[in-house]
Amino acid sequence: MNIASGLVDLFRGSFPCAATDSVNDWAWAIFRTAELWQAHGRDVANAASYFPGIYGRVPRNPAEKINSGYKAWEYLLYIFCLGPGLFVGLLPPEIYRSYCKLVKAFRILYQKSITYEQVVEAHELLAAFIKEYEAQFYQRRVDRLHFVRPSIHNLSHLPSEVPRVGPGCGVAQWTLERFIGLITDELRQHKHPYANLSRRGLERAQLNALKIMVPSLDLSASHKERLPRGHLPLSNGFALLRARDTCARGMTESEVAALRAYLLECSITMDDDWQPEIVRWSRLMLPNGQVARSAWKERLKRPDQLRRARDVKILCTTATGTQHEKKITEYGEVRYYFQLEFEGSGDVRTLAMVAMCSRPDPGLLELSEGVLWSVEHLGDAALRVIDHTNIEAVVAIVPHSTILGDVFKNQYFVVELPGLDVSRYLGEMDVIVEEE
Repeated sequence: MNIASGLVDLFRGSFPCAATDSVNDWAWAIFRTAELWQAHGRDVANAASYFPGIYGRVPRNPAEKINSGYKAWEYLLYIFCLGPGLFVGLLPPEIYRSYCKLVKAFRILYQKSITYEQVVEAHELLAAFIKEYEAQFYQRRVDRLHFVRPSIHNLSHLPSEVPRVGPGCGVAQWTLERFIGLITDELRQHKHPYANLSRRGLERAQLNALKIMVPSLDLSASHKERLPRGHLPLSNGFALLRARDTCARGMTESEVAALRAYLLECSITMDDDWQPEIVRWSRLMLPNGQVARSAWKERLKRPDQLRRARDVKILCTTATGTQHEKKITEYGEVRYYFQLEFEGSGDVRTLAMVAMCSRPDPGLLELSEGVLWSVEHLGDAALRVIDHTNIEAVVAIVPHSTILGDVFKNQYFVVELPGLDVSRYLGEMDVIVEEE
């Protein structure tokens, strides 16, 4: 949060400026005029409807709320998720690249599981950022010494702490705040608070040990596994959830073409006059606890009532010309889910009709150190049928900044949920309700 608020102050030009300095000379102060700051605030606020509900509290308009109790989670989504897509083209290229090194390092350190190679990479990225930060902002000027806050120096210690105490997301602010909230709720003897808290801590540790030894005692875990009426369980933690068509319905020409292409990959050919009919499902529960929705039902809602959850991360397998296969990450918008039965074999496959996004802009990918995946929605021209097991996660695909006019027209960028593997252990998954 200290890093994020410091960057906001720099980009706004709101850092204290000495009499020997001038904000007009700060190339990084891209929002020093009220008009640009207000326009940027609207871009952040308009991104809210593109964030799935599982992302929690979305960033409010910073032009209106940045000084009114802006939450740590809002700063996280704003600076380390939305920032690469909203600052590109506004920040000078060398400053933008340095900022993206910070973002990439934070995304690595925010994981629950981190390899040694990733720790080394994060260390190199943060060391480069600190050096470039001092060269670009501080510039060895005494009147800018206050730019180098203690939080900048602390960055150099984050990677080395991972092997010692574990990933930062598990030992830092979120864990402490959650534990403080839990034990405060359990406090009963205010006359002897510390003795009471010690006793509650001991009982909590004993209870956790019992739940680990006898999992059936954890009633809250069994409650979370309940699914709504009408669901269809699948293998490996997947499940189809209603709404569901009441009868089989026909497909559009582009959808039939996509299905034919999928069947051809399965070495199955169909007659030219084949007109399939399917029963659509609107939602798919993923093994990570997320619920991937679909355009079929989401398009019936007003944009101001929607937290879009139909954009997904897809892990596709492609042949490399050898016996080995290669995994490629792609993104797309789910139109609906359906099942297809292969006659004779009794094989029933659960599939998704997906409108794929384009491959990322290579120039922006290189400039951003790989953190900005900028794509276009290709619509019916890129319909593809995929197996449901290829869907990895629900993501947000957010429009670029409008400040630059048509420079990024019809372009979007991908925002993945930070700490998804951690949030599973906190119970912060989608609330699954019945839908007709």
